Amino acid sequence: MAGGLKPSNNWKKGVPVRSLKASNASVAQTLPKANARISHSIAAFTRLLLGFTKENPVYPMKPNHEELGQLRAPKQSNLLSDHQVFQSQTVPTDGTAEDLAKFKELFLLDLSNHGVLRFTFNWDDLDSSLWNRTMALFIVKHWLYAKSQGAFKRKGIDPTYATVPICIGLVLRWMRGRSQEIRIGRRRPEKLLLRERERKKRQLFTYRKETVDRHLCPEASDLLPSSDCCSDTEWEPDAIQHPTKGLVWRSVQYTSLLHQINRVSFKYKLETSTLLLASQRFDQCRLEAALVNPAAAVCRGLPSNCYDPLFISALTDEQRDSLDMKAPSSLLASLPSVINELLE
Repeated sequence: MAGGLKPSNNWKKGVPVRSLKASNASVAQTLPKANARISHSIAAFTRLLLGFTKENPVYPMKPNHEELGQLRAPKQSNLLSDHQVFQSQTVPTDGTAEDLAKFKELFLLDLSNHGVLRFTFNWDDLDSSLWNRTMALFIVKHWLYAKSQGAFKRKGIDPTYATVPICIGLVLRWMRGRSQEIRIGRRRPEKLLLRERERKKRQLFTYRKETVDRHLCPEASDLLPSSDCCSDTEWEPDAIQHPTKGLVWRSVQYTSLLHQINRVSFKYKLETSTLLLASQRFDQCRLEAALVNPAAAVCRGLPSNCYDPLFISALTDEQRDSLDMKAPSSLLASLPSVINELLE
């Protein structure tokens, strides 16, 4: 074994160990330590692919029954030798966040080409399950490719550890730890759904904010100060389309502008990616709000014409002061025509 590692024979009662502590002990002699540089690199790369960030510290929910049933698990040798996805574009890299985002695009495209429409782990299942081992194999394939392109050249990774068996073991060890965290901290289904809906709201805000910063004037960013300006998505893991709940405080004009921004975001994604990946984004599966959520957070500090007049009229003077409303913005009237030109 590379790097002087020894094979493990830590089985108990005739079957592989099951607990997290015992599972990690069983591979302690065959894998680099959890604080090794390659372990940190693979963990960070996996979090990137899962969309787990400081701003969005939530892992996606496990695959539903339909996703599990549709999995077409390729043979390991076939998947690792299939480099067609890497030929679609060259990714010169200095290891920046922008470069790593390009590797994520290739990863998601590769999954899509193999019929996997959403990347996640089956957190409730064993690391040896077909789904989890298949996901680990995809991660390792793309981590090794990113490494070959220089994405981790400043990390000081021991090259003797950069083998397929060791890397798969590192991914699965990381997954076992996260699975236990999820089971302990987020066991109730309703809590899982709430966290996922909060995650979707933050993701929707990110899509809109990036679109405004990329395509519109700098002043337009003031219209999206936080994710509180976005409505909730009634996301259900087994559903194809997801209802939304409108915000009682948002004006019609402001809501319409945000929906236009969604269209620009989709157009840009379509131009820089593929139709399949663009159409699979959750914001493209949201249904128009039929209900409003009166208990939803209210975004403070917006121009006064972003707020619904009836909502404002029902507030006390103290409540209106606490909203810290700004002067009406002419952007709500001028931006729609600018956006229409972008959509042509």
